[in-house]
Amino acid sequence: MVNDARGSGIKLEPHMIPKLRAAFQDAQRQLEEVVRDSGRSLPMTQPAMGDAASHAFQAEFNQGAASARDQLTAYQARLREVDTALGEIQAAYDRNEQAIAEDLSRKLVT
Repeated sequence: MVNDARGSGIKLEPHMIPKLRAAFQDAQRQLEEVVRDSGRSLPMTQPAMGDAASHAFQAEFNQGAASARDQLTAYQARLREVDTALGEIQAAYDRNEQAIAEDLSRKLVT
């Protein structure tokens, strides 16, 4: 969990975070559709013809398709991680703003 907004190594202005999160969440939704649709259309269940070349192509195609799907799934997980980190950074900014507001309030009262 990010406790300090400066702990990420990236300088983000607080107003930028909601737009960044929305972009990452949109990318996640798009990837969900691609991964879901690939599960319906892949793997190639039968070779085009009964010859050895068709069987070899089917095996190569299915191997490549599985690898590509695994890579998309890993990318999707990374997008979720970034979105979570951005949420934690936003929370750290919010906590910091709250602490500053409380400190200023105390100074006004005294």
